Amino acid sequence: LGETTYEGVANQLKAGEYESLRNQLDKRDALGMSFWLCCFCVDQHSGICGSFAPEPTREEPDYDTAMKEWETKKKDTVTGEGFTLCTCGKPKHFNTSQECEMNKFAEMMKRLSELAPAYAQHLSHIIVVDEGFETLKRIWVLAEIHRGQELRLPQYAMQISEGQGQEHEEKLKNIRDDIDIRKCVASRAEDKKDILD
Repeated sequence: LGETTYEGVANQLKAGEYESLRNQLDKRDALGMSFWLCCFCVDQHSGICGSFAPEPTREEPDYDTAMKEWETKKKDTVTGEGFTLCTCGKPKHFNTSQECEMNKFAEMMKRLSELAPAYAQHLSHIIVVDEGFETLKRIWVLAEIHRGQELRLPQYAMQISEGQGQEHEEKLKNIRDDIDIRKCVASRAEDKKDILD
């Protein structure tokens, strides 16, 4: 749609204005475009739907911070309500399993970059960023950004709205100055280890 933020589209989706959005896409000849969205394409029921990450132990460095982060991850960041764990009973597959879908992003991005020209599309990497830039503190996100750079994909960061003012500029500066994949977080310790190794 040529947007640089996603607030307008999010509001249209929230309001159920699907036909209006469809018409906008049609006017831009974009209805035939394909998108791979991790949140929809990775089967969460094959991995993380039935449990939370293990609770931090008192032996961990900075236990209080780790515990606060663990408690935060168990709640919806918008509503503040606790997540309900899924009871689907589907077998779970983690990093050591070939059937794990959550650790295949590098291969998936490479494969998409190889396939895109066959469909007369160029592949771009869009990073959707939340208002507090918490997205950029996630190890999987930084690993995906790195992989996109290795593949020389055009990369675009999209925020919910255009940031304004001194506070926004300060957040951006802090992110640029402090970003370090070694300090990033993951829901599971083995994810962080696999990425850093």
